[in-house]
Amino acid sequence: MSVRLLRREASGPEILVHMPKRVLVADDEEMIRELFEAVVRLAGYEPKIEIDGAKALEAAEDPDIALAILDLHMPGMGGIATFQGIKQKRPDLPVMITTGYGAGDTVKKAMSMGAIGFLQKPFPIALAIREIKKALEGAVRPS
Repeated sequence: MSVRLLRREASGPEILVHMPKRVLVADDEEMIRELFEAVVRLAGYEPKIEIDGAKALEAAEDPDIALAILDLHMPGMGGIATFQGIKQKRPDLPVMITTGYGAGDTVKKAMSMGAIGFLQKPFPIALAIREIKKALEGAVRPS
């Protein structure tokens, strides 16, 4: 859980609220987006779901995003380009990749670029929850 300053009254104490970490998911398939939304919530985190790489890149600028999960094959800005853009803007943000096309050269490239994990679609829900939790437990956020 992260702690976030909500507001400060001029004469009163700071009001703090515990917010769950946010997980950004970018996938062009509606069914997969809905599945990831449920999986992220089941893991105890708040999902931020985007339909494509360009929107994900913009969403990744939010400092409350603690993990990004990117589909490698999306129309427009694909997963590799999105991954590169995120790493330029947020080099500290852990990125996990997912695809239904198998662990080919694109997956190997993403892993060599620093992706922290890979989920092959379709994936067991329990595995996805475990991988998300593992990624966030290992993620150290700068103060």
